[in-house]
Amino acid sequence: MGRGADEGRLAALPAFSRVSVMHLILCLDGHDGMAFNGRRQSRDKVQREKMLETVGEEKLFLRPATAVIFDELPPNAEITEAKDFPAGTYFFAERAADLPNPSSVERLVIYRWGRDYPADEHVSLPAYTAGKRLISNCEFAGSSHLKMTEEVYE
Repeated sequence: MGRGADEGRLAALPAFSRVSVMHLILCLDGHDGMAFNGRRQSRDKVQREKMLETVGEEKLFLRPATAVIFDELPPNAEITEAKDFPAGTYFFAERAADLPNPSSVERLVIYRWGRDYPADEHVSLPAYTAGKRLISNCEFAGSSHLKMTEEVYE
């Protein structure tokens, strides 16, 4: 097999296999569940406000199904189906199928609900926290849950 065939196979790799250093945002229950009964675990107004505060002016990428939870999209938000994101930007993933390659995640922001749901979609958290340390752990009261936590890993 010649070099040209190898290049063709490499070009056919999905976008998420490329490494870019980005920031990932997740909402998880106590068992690292992302969704239950086919529904998101991220519909809390205070959590969204806190997330936007954490993102600041940086670009925030969202899936079309995620964008609907915002009354008004912030000016730095972009709706996309992409799997690869520029360095230093944020991606809010609500479904396991949208999770990027763990090696592409430099910073991980997790919002926890302080409860366990019968989740049918989970994240393998050790893959995303490997080589990172918890730099911030902040509790706050949400609009749907009295006790929520924001964890930041770098």
